Amino acid sequence: MPERALETYIDALRRGDVLTVTESFNPASSFYLPWAIPIESYRVVRRSVFDSARVKDWNSDGRPVKAREGDVELQVHQTIAGKAEMYSYWLRLREDGWRIYSHSAWNGDL
Repeated sequence: MPERALETYIDALRRGDVLTVTESFNPASSFYLPWAIPIESYRVVRRSVFDSARVKDWNSDGRPVKAREGDVELQVHQTIAGKAEMYSYWLRLREDGWRIYSHSAWNGDL
């Protein structure tokens, strides 16, 4: 499940485990993590699965990573060091499990 992949990623951030954070991404990439991130809480507030129309819209918007049908977006409310923030995570199922291929922080209606 994509939610389990997100849980693994956030737990790794909390521990400062750069290897697991790096392996959470598709493709695995370098990741600078000088210390643990104080994520106090998080919850998925919206989950959506990409269909053909959403893929077409995403891919026509000039993003560097192209979406595929079946990709999942998780919109997540996170509290980090007492500050509420919104994040979007886009995940794709690979042979070895779900991996994050893009993410973004944004301020929604908190």
